[in-house]
Amino acid sequence: MEKQNAGNTSSKENWRLFMHLKICKWCMAYKKKLELLDEILKGKLFNEQKNEIKEFEIQGFKEKNLKKLDI
Repeated sequence: MEKQNAGNTSSKENWRLFMHLKICKWCMAYKKKLELLDEILKGKLFNEQKNEIKEFEIQGFKEKNLKKLDI
């Protein structure tokens, strides 16, 4: 999912992820949390002018937190 968010997946990988998410409730829940985090970080839930965050900053933030969670 992180790779897909970064735009580095092939159509085959996208298809495999799509199919996996259809059957795995844990990964679907994780995906929803990632989407919420993206919305927050991109400023969709806050004033967009105050919270201009670049995509690479979002990815860096997520990677640091995933390492802390040991996922």
